[in-house]
Amino acid sequence: MNWPMRPNQRPHERQAREASRVCRPLPCLMSGHQSGLTTVEMLLVAALMLVVAGLTVPRFGSRLVPYEEVQTSAQNVAAHLRLARRQAISGRRDHRLLLSPATAPYTSYRIEELDGSWVEVRGPFTLPDSVSCSGDREHRFNPQGRASATTSITLKRNATSRTVGVLAATGRIWVEP
Repeated sequence: MNWPMRPNQRPHERQAREASRVCRPLPCLMSGHQSGLTTVEMLLVAALMLVVAGLTVPRFGSRLVPYEEVQTSAQNVAAHLRLARRQAISGRRDHRLLLSPATAPYTSYRIEELDGSWVEVRGPFTLPDSVSCSGDREHRFNPQGRASATTSITLKRNATSRTVGVLAATGRIWVEP
């Protein structure tokens, strides 16, 4: 398009004026139609993904539950054995971790202090119903931190088991796979 020049207008000003008219944005060719997703569509897709994930995760996770439950129980028992040992050293009195009931399978345990007679200082701590517990009932530590005997506790669920052991000479506590 050839625009008439105004008087006193230079040629390069004319080109700039023409360029500004040519570079204007064009109206949308598909007026009334928009591309992209609405918020409702996005929420529906997210909800569908959550439903699918909710159906698949329990099947995958159920294989890990026995291992995790036994491992966590073993770590908790080992931590409480270490606590009983630390309390024996710091309190300068014998402490013990005692499993209950009197015979296996054990369902709970507590930490006791020897003060003339055994006095409960922590617990009782309950083991999960699905985990069976067997082994030595009493795990005793003296004020030097040594155990009265080498003892062990075995925690088991299905084919998964962990053993928590105590070494008499040093009082060292460990968890075996």
